[in-house]
Amino acid sequence: MSTILTAAGESLIARLQAEGKALIIDTMILANVPGQDHTQGIAPGVTVPAEDQIALRYAIPPQYRAYVNPNQVVYSAMLGSDLGDFVFNWQGLWCSEHATLVAVATFPALEKRRYDEANGKTGNNLTRNFLLTFTGARELTGLTISADVWQLDFTVRLNGIDERQRLANFDIYGQAFFDADGWLLQKTAEAYAFAPGLGYVGGIRAALAESLPLAAPESANLPQNVWLDVCLKHTGSDRVAEASPMLAPPAAPLTGSAADETGLMHYRALVARIEADGAVTDLRPRKTSGALPIPDVATPEVAGTMRPDDVTCHMDADLLKVSGRYAICATAASTADKTASLDHFALIPGVVLQVAFTSVNTAANPTLNINDTGAKPLTYCGVAVEVGALAQGQVYTLIFSGNAWQIIGGMAPYPIGQYTWFEDELVRPGFKPCNANVISAFAATYPQMAAYLSTTHGAKRLFASLAEYEAAHNAAWATLADGSQVRWNNIGGAAKFWWNKAADTLLMPDLTGMLREMAGYDGLGLNGSRGDQGRRIVGRAKAIWGSNLEPISGAFRRETSTAISGYGSGVGYSDLILDTALVEPTGAANAPRRWGSLACCYMGQPAL
Repeated sequence: MSTILTAAGESLIARLQAEGKALIIDTMILANVPGQDHTQGIAPGVTVPAEDQIALRYAIPPQYRAYVNPNQVVYSAMLGSDLGDFVFNWQGLWCSEHATLVAVATFPALEKRRYDEANGKTGNNLTRNFLLTFTGARELTGLTISADVWQLDFTVRLNGIDERQRLANFDIYGQAFFDADGWLLQKTAEAYAFAPGLGYVGGIRAALAESLPLAAPESANLPQNVWLDVCLKHTGSDRVAEASPMLAPPAAPLTGSAADETGLMHYRALVARIEADGAVTDLRPRKTSGALPIPDVATPEVAGTMRPDDVTCHMDADLLKVSGRYAICATAASTADKTASLDHFALIPGVVLQVAFTSVNTAANPTLNINDTGAKPLTYCGVAVEVGALAQGQVYTLIFSGNAWQIIGGMAPYPIGQYTWFEDELVRPGFKPCNANVISAFAATYPQMAAYLSTTHGAKRLFASLAEYEAAHNAAWATLADGSQVRWNNIGGAAKFWWNKAADTLLMPDLTGMLREMAGYDGLGLNGSRGDQGRRIVGRAKAIWGSNLEPISGAFRRETSTAISGYGSGVGYSDLILDTALVEPTGAANAPRRWGSLACCYMGQPAL
């Protein structure tokens, strides 16, 4: 069967949507087109067949025009036994208002017979439904009646439900999985039989309620591979899982799935091999290619126990033991290789743990090893965890990616030692203002910051001594032309820390009155400081005034005026004073427009 929205129909729909007018489809045309191949596509420019090929023009009653959803509408024709006789293999939807063929469908020829009581001729009843799909279909057609069940073909939807269920099972169990002894091929005397139990092949559940015999192959044909072929077979109006054993030589090129002559998909799993001597080798897959390992729930779990298929048991009373677990790492701060213990643990991709560290990490590139399953890197946002980033007692959520432990929860929102600005006076836990205040018991209180300042890059933010700090805090940054100096005067200028390790105190930087600038410009290095400055203004002026002297303006003003003798009245000279306050606001420093905020440094989580 082929279906198409005609080119004329598409054009009409677009035009009516643009004009805000309704599309009224009122007629279904049935025709018998000679030589038609319904398996071939329909040309978009298709037109109504010749009049002698038209079997029926059916006026669609309003109650047979309904919507399925906002983008689908359905039109129906109820052909009772009073109509006939004719044959048709073509149907179209017609809009009489605009004389346009909107949509066409082709199919194998159908016979419509009329009931004739006089001649004892039986008739038939046919229902023809035409589902039309395009964006805004309900709104454009103005249909308000909801489609009834008889107007819809649920086959596609039901098949879709079956396929979604199969794929969901496949995601969990993989191509094949067999529980306990389910579908285990056993030999007794000269007979072969499958043990009852449960299996999944290709996502289809294959349950065997009782032992299933397998016809013994001829000894001359041994060895033979034994496959289990599973499909969802149509049975009446249902689809039922059907599992059938298959024998094939070991060299036979069988695949995990194949379609039969009807198009039905079959999924296969290699479950056993009957050797040349008649013995049976169990080849049932018991590992899943999905995300979760499937345990043998019939076997009680013992820590470290391995099943014969080398898959660790991960279940106890049907409860997975691989996620939502809590462990404590008590490894010393200076040791990079962190360790922890956890009952019933298996190192598999996707396992999730909650881990608390008793010490801040002072070693670079830390790793984590659970139950001696291997030291795996600890990472955050794809890179190794920085020194000092792990807080004492903080619980972190970790997920194993297959090659590293990725921290996905618990990390601080700021890197240790970095500045941030707050718009209120509240100093949050873990932050300290950068205004030359002193922190007592520094390393004991803020071990993360102490660890950071002990690194190579962190140490570059330290003054070598208190004297160096004080010198920077009171340094002169400029000597003026008159010999006077401009100094910090213990306000700003100290952009580094001073750590007195003997007394365990930390003197914070003083960023008061300072703006931040990208390092590298005009010789300014990281954590360096510069005072304010303006562009140089140089000028020279002599002003001799007379009766025609122009007035002084702008940044200049007269201070004194002196007459020159011998030149008559009204001639003299003036001192000109340059004063930028005449034309712009002035203050103690050059500064742009600004607002006040509290500059703080993130010191890390305070120790417990």
